[in-house]
Amino acid sequence: MANSKSSNCISPGMVETYSRLLVYSELETLGIKGYIDKVLPKVFQCQAWAYLYTLLEIFSYRVHHVQAHYRLTLLSTLHGISSHVPNHAQLSLMLESSALRLITGMGSYEMNSPKPQPGTNVKQNYTLYGDSEELNRMVILTLARTIHIGGLENNGAAWLKEVVTGIMQNTPHSLPSHTRKHFPQPLLDLVNDMPPVRDNANQIKRNVEEDWNLWNQLTNDQEKINHFSNSNMNSTFLCLLWKMIIESDESARIPVAAYKVLERTGAKQLAAHLRTFCDYLVIEFSKSSGGGHVTKAIDATNTMIWKYNVITLDRFVLSMVLRPHEGNEAQVCFFIIQVLLLKPSEFRTRVNDVCRTMNPDHHLQQNWHEKHMEIHQKYPEKFSLEFPSEETQSVTPSLPIYYGNVCLRFLPVFDVVVHRYIEMPAVQKSLETMFTHLGCLYKFHDKPITYLYNTFYYYETSLRNRQSLRQLIVVLVDQALKEVRPTNWAFTQEICSNYICPEEERTESWTPSAEYFHNLIGRMVGAMDTKVQAFPAMDWRFSEFPNEGAHGLYVTCVELMVLPMDPTTVGEQLVDVILENSCHIPGDKLPEWINAVGILLSYLPPIFWDGLHNRILQLLESDLMTKWSSHLTPTEMFDLSQVDSQKIDSPAAYLLAVIHSTWQHAGFNQLCGILDLVRDRLIPVIRTEEQMMFLLHMVGPFLQRLHTDKFMRVLFDVTIQLYELLLRVDQSCAHLKYMDTVCDLLYHIKYQFTGDTVKTDAERVVRQLRPALQLRLRFIAQVPINKTE
Repeated sequence: MANSKSSNCISPGMVETYSRLLVYSELETLGIKGYIDKVLPKVFQCQAWAYLYTLLEIFSYRVHHVQAHYRLTLLSTLHGISSHVPNHAQLSLMLESSALRLITGMGSYEMNSPKPQPGTNVKQNYTLYGDSEELNRMVILTLARTIHIGGLENNGAAWLKEVVTGIMQNTPHSLPSHTRKHFPQPLLDLVNDMPPVRDNANQIKRNVEEDWNLWNQLTNDQEKINHFSNSNMNSTFLCLLWKMIIESDESARIPVAAYKVLERTGAKQLAAHLRTFCDYLVIEFSKSSGGGHVTKAIDATNTMIWKYNVITLDRFVLSMVLRPHEGNEAQVCFFIIQVLLLKPSEFRTRVNDVCRTMNPDHHLQQNWHEKHMEIHQKYPEKFSLEFPSEETQSVTPSLPIYYGNVCLRFLPVFDVVVHRYIEMPAVQKSLETMFTHLGCLYKFHDKPITYLYNTFYYYETSLRNRQSLRQLIVVLVDQALKEVRPTNWAFTQEICSNYICPEEERTESWTPSAEYFHNLIGRMVGAMDTKVQAFPAMDWRFSEFPNEGAHGLYVTCVELMVLPMDPTTVGEQLVDVILENSCHIPGDKLPEWINAVGILLSYLPPIFWDGLHNRILQLLESDLMTKWSSHLTPTEMFDLSQVDSQKIDSPAAYLLAVIHSTWQHAGFNQLCGILDLVRDRLIPVIRTEEQMMFLLHMVGPFLQRLHTDKFMRVLFDVTIQLYELLLRVDQSCAHLKYMDTVCDLLYHIKYQFTGDTVKTDAERVVRQLRPALQLRLRFIAQVPINKTE
């Protein structure tokens, strides 16, 4: 059909069948690999645009679990296709919307430097950025999130610089300060090094006025069309169109010449006009002094979107929310978005009808397409300009739509809007109002829990003292999904009854108890056990997560991040589930409980780790460590299996197990934080050998991982701190019992990891040690030994 460029529409049943086949990972020929490598390129090659549109819809709305390298390959393909498609508004919008979903849907460990494919030395070749400024801005913002949460690999700095430089060369732009302040340092340094690019407000206003005067002066329509269709002209035509609507009465139509100009304007040019239009609107709203002008300006913009189909709502809002305005201008920008979304009825009525009529569980519906067509018949979507004549008005879009509508297209844009509003606390009330009216759309979000997790993790410092906002977002998302999810599908019954519920049902001053945390960890243990069903039965092929364990991990992290408690206290409570309540945990399940605590802590923001660090400090400063009285050696006392089998009360062994579990699951950023913990918090309190032995047992097993992951600078600095620790204990203790053990470890580190890299620091420290230690370390540091001892 694609080869023959058939105009026949594929039946909805066939499209749905193909969608189902893509879900099954067992299929090679008809699976996702064939879709990306064969079907999509062939359809594009044949220029069968209707089929290309359908394939993109399938991927956007029906395919749930696709490996990262396939999605990155598809993103590169979409960037290539975008520059070769005809001037077709609907197809261009679908390409941009599909790319936006791919970019924002990248996991925190998926967007990183290319790696060789399994079994080969060939690195995967993909391109993250293209010619769209808005999409390139989203790549930068997604990189900020992925680096902040997942960390940047040791060899990732060069790749990151290449990506950022390429984006800025393709689409030079700047980012507002309230966005940049959340960036991780490596990305912030690169962005700050780029020359700032910003349109001057006075220049935009002057260009619009000059072009407006010229439009009115030209009397011949053909002259207008030729002049304003010139690609070298200022990108102000949408501003002129807006002024035409503002200054005409409601019954007047847009001049035919204006339609002809827009017909000749390509998608890339139109995007530039839209950016100028967004900036011009901010200028106009900033100077307006009366409510009448604001109402008229919003009505004119609304008319451009819904009556004349000049621009679509989702594309306009995405462009507006990504403009680099600062201070008051940024607040005006956010005000325009809020008023445009909520004041006119066009979008709100569509949202309400879509939420009331449609069901996101498409795989369980027998009449999904009927409901889909019901919405489109009630609210027909038009993507291209229609000639201003009643006889030529088209009721249906030029390309068949099987799954999408303006509300579903708007969801990924709304995700971006929420993040930008969070960055500016001054507009929190506006965000709360918008979320209250539009939060029901999260019923159709393909990854609602992942979105909550990424939002609360990335903006943890900004949201830490905004408890009510965190609560509102989770409550509204939970309420939106309640009618299509079973009871207790995500959050525990206790928090749903007391905190994540409508305001009238909440318990005042609810504080989670130790039992609450015990039950929460118990549920997580059950979720990772294939023999236990911790959550209601769900078809994981069509769910957000591929299995119950991943689902349990993310919903538990979101629940912990929304609790009305200090994050450090939450971290302490998680550790105390093992330290204080191990007697309530079945002996054969203890390792699984420790593993559950460790994986949860490793997936929570760094502030939660302070709870674990506080418990480490408390142990090091306790009598157990400062006044050792046990007949067991530290090595025996720290051995969990030995302590547990002999029923010895040893918090050190349990805490060490939690530490190892947490660091085992930790990412790059967290593992590199070992250095700061050891140097700044732990070493200053250590005075005894037993304290030193605990720290060595804690850090020693992870030196191998630092070496394997090539974090050599951190490894060297940690090693130097171990020498400093030995010096500190040597000067504090009259007699050392475990010299041989410590020296053996230092030799192991030298010959396995550091070589002579830290030799200078080692010699400096060894020179200050007692002769017995100097003698034992003589092959690490050749220093004169005082043999009078």
